[in-house]
Amino acid sequence: MDNPKALLYQIARNLVVDYYRKKPRRELIIDQEKEKIFENIPSLEPDLGQKAVLASDLTQIRKALNQIKPEYQELLIWRHLDDFSVKEIAQILEKPEPTIRVQLYRALEALRKTLK
Repeated sequence: MDNPKALLYQIARNLVVDYYRKKPRRELIIDQEKEKIFENIPSLEPDLGQKAVLASDLTQIRKALNQIKPEYQELLIWRHLDDFSVKEIAQILEKPEPTIRVQLYRALEALRKTLK
C-alpha cells in the first residue's frame, strides 16, 4: 500500500457516494470553520461591510457549487478547501494526474460560468 491516506479517502468517498445515491439531492454545506477564517486572524479582521461582502460571496459560491456536477464539486473542495495536491486526488480517484488537472480546469470553468 503506497498511500494509506488515499485508500482511506477512497473508502470514505465510496461510502458517501453510496449514501447519497439512496438519498435525494441536497444543498452542499461548506464547513463553517472555513467561513470563519477571517474572524480568527486579527490582522485581517474585516469591518462590518467587508463581512457582509464576504458572506454574500460565500453564499454565491455555495449556490454556484450546487449547480455544477457533483464530481466537479468534489474535486474543487478537495483541491481548494482540503488542500490536497493533484497527485493525492489522482491516487484517491485512481486516475492519472493529467486527467485530474483537466477535470479541475473544467470544474473551475463550470464554476465561473455559474457565477456569471
